[in-house]
Amino acid sequence: MKRSLLTVAALLLFAALLLPAALKSTEATSPDLTGTWAQLVVHRSLSAVPVVGDVASETTTRLLVTLSQEGGLVKASAKVCGMRIEGSKLVRTSIPPALVRAMPEQRWQSKVIATDGRLELAPWARWDVLGARLQEPSRDALPTEASDARVFDQDGDGKPGVTVAVRGMIDGEIFVTQKGWSELRPERVTADSISGSVRWRQTQTILGASSRFLSSGPETRPDPKPDANWFSARRVEAGASCAEVSALPASFFRR
Repeated sequence: MKRSLLTVAALLLFAALLLPAALKSTEATSPDLTGTWAQLVVHRSLSAVPVVGDVASETTTRLLVTLSQEGGLVKASAKVCGMRIEGSKLVRTSIPPALVRAMPEQRWQSKVIATDGRLELAPWARWDVLGARLQEPSRDALPTEASDARVFDQDGDGKPGVTVAVRGMIDGEIFVTQKGWSELRPERVTADSISGSVRWRQTQTILGASSRFLSSGPETRPDPKPDANWFSARRVEAGASCAEVSALPASFFRR
């Protein structure tokens, strides 16, 4: 019996001595996400248009992202390279290039869990505000009047807020403020690609319009289909530019 206890104790001691080496080996073989990435984010929405019914539109945003990984934390800084809205021929909207250029750098971070070379990332979320300055986007209501001191001409075209061009049944421009919350939920992570689903919500106020028929907008909500809202990021060469990210074919971004 005494010999048996000594044997068990010896095995436990041996395992304890090996544990730090095993942990070090796992850490060494874990993929490192540090580098330059091209990212595509897709938001698909449904707008309730009178008489017509639900009209679907899809906003795609391309970003140039720099990731740095330090232990269990991944930090990101991103520049918006382009935004495009596609939808029904009845109503088409577009984002002015001047607004894309004026968008500030985005920053976020996520916790990383690595086991035997497999990576998992925690979801990350952020608020974005267009055409207004809000102290607390999650709580502050958007301005409803162009005279509100929080409104500013973000795209520099001389109109309040952000100008969105509308084409279709009625042509014109609307001047808006907008805030939105978006959460990216990674589902597939490798050393060279990250992809998953997106949850989001958005609020908009119309400050003015070039036509009275555009002075009120339809109610808009996220498309509830599970695969409707998604993102994909893939590693690119260090020093890549926004022009190169914008030129990438859609097939580059795998879901």
